[in-house]
Amino acid sequence: MKRAFLFAALVIAMLASPAFAGVSSWWSNWTNTAPLSSQSDWWDAPNDTWHLDETFSSFGEAAVMCGGQTDAAPITTITITKTIENGSAFDWNKFILEVDPIAGASYVSNSVTVTSGSHLATITETVVSGVDTITFEAPDVVANGEIFAFTFMVEIPATTSFTLDIQQTPIPEPATMALFGLGLVVAMPRRG
Repeated sequence: MKRAFLFAALVIAMLASPAFAGVSSWWSNWTNTAPLSSQSDWWDAPNDTWHLDETFSSFGEAAVMCGGQTDAAPITTITITKTIENGSAFDWNKFILEVDPIAGASYVSNSVTVTSGSHLATITETVVSGVDTITFEAPDVVANGEIFAFTFMVEIPATTSFTLDIQQTPIPEPATMALFGLGLVVAMPRRG
């Protein structure tokens, strides 16, 4: 009974809240968090901005899906900000971001801006089968404990439901991986 009352109050509050120009409703779902030790996101409605903070503690692909509904504005441009911490034991020399506009959304080409940590400032954009891939790389690395942050934009037509899938993968520096492999070999028990 108490849960039903809280749910009803939440629905009424959402319906009674003023609609902002742009995105009128929003949802997100972390679909793969295996390499992450922490993740959070929040929607900044007045500024049509989605903020994501993540800490990668291991390697592998992390994914988050988001979606919502736009209002009557001709085209809504939303900004996505990402703050990523390297919490793994390895240095990264590359970070790959894939933006898949599943329904009603499209990545704005050349909209990426690195906002913190110039380590991976070389940006390459490619599109294959409708999926935009943004690759960040440079001679410098993102070391353990360092932060890498950037923004990009997505456009959504008026009065459209939209869904966007974001997949991201940090790539370890080969020298760091070689040292890790050497450490594993040295740590192996010897047969006598």
